[in-house]
Amino acid sequence: MIERKDDRPLHEESKKKYHGLDLTDGEHVIINIKRHWIGRFQIWAGVVLGIIVLLAAAAFFFFADLKNVNFSDYLALICVLLALFTPFIGVVFIRDYDEDWMIVTNLRLINNTRHTVFASVIQDISLDKVEDVSASQVTIFEKMFDYGTVKMSTIGDEHTYKFTYVVSPLKQSKAVRRVIVDFHDKKDGRS
Repeated sequence: MIERKDDRPLHEESKKKYHGLDLTDGEHVIINIKRHWIGRFQIWAGVVLGIIVLLAAAAFFFFADLKNVNFSDYLALICVLLALFTPFIGVVFIRDYDEDWMIVTNLRLINNTRHTVFASVIQDISLDKVEDVSASQVTIFEKMFDYGTVKMSTIGDEHTYKFTYVVSPLKQSKAVRRVIVDFHDKKDGRS
């Protein structure tokens, strides 16, 4: 393990701030990669759009003169009930969005990915296994609002860890690369 004399206070501070994180002795958080607010906005925009569509369908079924459909009032009621339930779906998606996180410590990369309400995967990789760190901003919205994707590839099994909706992905990837270089310098005795 690589530890400097001044790592102990950083370790204790990280343990307090990230109490759920299992940090080894001397390990401390350097970067907490944050997600952009636009992801939350997209979820709530989808919820609002869903409610509008469902209420429009309910109005159509309720007020339309459908001669061949005797249960149009029931269809309208179902649409209204679904519209009332839609915000709860939004809350679940927001919870999943907020519970995805990526943290870089002085020794490893820790990635928590929530796939569904019940399925969550925490992966960690030693920094010496990280081969490549890249960032991308593909759409004009990503450039305008400064968010995008950060990818980290590992040596050997060629697994890529992808984290989307990252705030300032170019700066974040540069900072992660700096941490990896510092890690290798300390490991090789150059620092």
